Amino acid sequence: GARVGDDEIPLATRLRCCPPSCGSFIATNSDWDGVITVALSEDDAQRYAAMSIWQQLDEVASASRIVVDRPRGSRHPRFPQWVYPLDYGYLAGTASGDGEGIDVWIGSGDPHHVSAIVSTYDPGKRDAEVKVVVGATTSEVHLIAEFYGPQPQSLVVTIRDRA
Repeated sequence: GARVGDDEIPLATRLRCCPPSCGSFIATNSDWDGVITVALSEDDAQRYAAMSIWQQLDEVASASRIVVDRPRGSRHPRFPQWVYPLDYGYLAGTASGDGEGIDVWIGSGDPHHVSAIVSTYDPGKRDAEVKVVVGATTSEVHLIAEFYGPQPQSLVVTIRDRA
């Protein structure tokens, strides 16, 4: 695993990586709000370089606890006209661009299998975000896209090839 000094950094705390060949990750530590650089072993750097984004996301989804803070059928806290078609939450122990855990939509299948990536841009907040979709069927991914339809956000959905 990744190490800082003598401390092991769990995969779930990694924030983002530079090109895998550089051998470093930018990571967060739950006891510290700053950012640290984590040196990877040669073997780990080669392993991550050989993995697709889907394999890397499967690994972080498998290593993280999913916290559902907006269950299927619940209303958005600020915009009650928007009803969540699937469970929505975050991957505990991870960090995204907004400093919170990686957002996750949860389908009816295997929660350790990433089905799609949803990228959004909110012109009101001038904010771009990526949400991971786990265990979702193609129909469920379409429900997620429809959820964003009446919102001012722009949306791009990348569905994982099932082959």
